[in-house]
Amino acid sequence: MDWLKAYPIFEGVLMFVFLLVVWALKKEFVTKKEHDEKHKNINTRLQSVEQTYAKSDDVDKILQKLGELETGLSKDVAHLSETIKRVERPLNLIVEAKINGKG
Repeated sequence: MDWLKAYPIFEGVLMFVFLLVVWALKKEFVTKKEHDEKHKNINTRLQSVEQTYAKSDDVDKILQKLGELETGLSKDVAHLSETIKRVERPLNLIVEAKINGKG
């Protein structure tokens, strides 16, 4: 029956621990105001990122232009290759004649 005398003390300690836990949990959760502020900041950052980076339509246009440039450059390179072959043969003959002392 001695524990019945200590019951009010035990109840007070238990109540203190309970209040301490409730207070600690209150500090862990975010208030609505804090949540709204963070949400607003995230939306602002997201909008700035969306405005900064290219959209998919812009990327498609860039890829189309890149394809056109690649086609044009490949035609130019093919033309230059033919021109080099035409010049290379007579140049080799001239160099060969100079080396052999015929010219």
